[in-house]
Amino acid sequence: MTKILSTAEVKARLSESIDLALQEGYVVITRYGKPVAALVSYEDIRQLQRLRSARQRGGLANLSENWEDSEELAEELDNILDERT
Repeated sequence: MTKILSTAEVKARLSESIDLALQEGYVVITRYGKPVAALVSYEDIRQLQRLRSARQRGGLANLSENWEDSEELAEELDNILDERT
């Protein structure tokens, strides 16, 4: 279950909030009742950065350029990415 904390709660108990994020996977931080940020593990951020970097480079679609029927493969890869986002 997603843990939700206000900015005031996180400010008052930062160390506990970090521990909670590590245990739960992430903690959503709200300001005036609206989600504005999240605490996540460093490894999760690194993974997100790697995914974004791969997407910017074209990811698997770049590998398909020299393959026979690569246009069809590229379209299928794009469809898969669209479904995941």
